[in-house]
Amino acid sequence: MEYLRITSIQDPLFKQMHQLMQNVFPPEEVLAFELWQEPLEDPRLKILQ
Repeated sequence: MEYLRITSIQDPLFKQMHQLMQNVFPPEEVLAFELWQEPLEDPRLKILQ
């Protein structure tokens, strides 16, 4: 299995992952697309797909 780290909302994989989160989680639990940029840039967080 290969893991890819997502570090920007510009990454095409992030768009797919954000859509998946919207399908899986209640709407109030998923940040708006543009609000993810700062958390994705945080080196302490690992967002992988």
